[in-house]
Amino acid sequence: MTHLRNAFEDALDKKRGLDQLVDVKQPDRAIAIDETFLKIEGKKIYIIIATGYSSRKTLGIKVSATRREDDIREVFDEAE
Repeated sequence: MTHLRNAFEDALDKKRGLDQLVDVKQPDRAIAIDETFLKIEGKKIYIIIATGYSSRKTLGIKVSATRREDDIREVFDEAE
């Protein structure tokens, strides 16, 4: 999972520039949570991302074998 998350972050960095993200509170009053999955050797691996609703900045990310409520909550908490 860690390798997949690192590979995904590298790809995201090339596209959006993760180095431009900051650890300061964002002005967004809402976040959007999106998820997608990949099949690797027949097993689903989920990528869950939280972005600022108006700024579109990536605020939280998780690569997980499940999409349980706690997985989504972890991404939400990171974004918050």
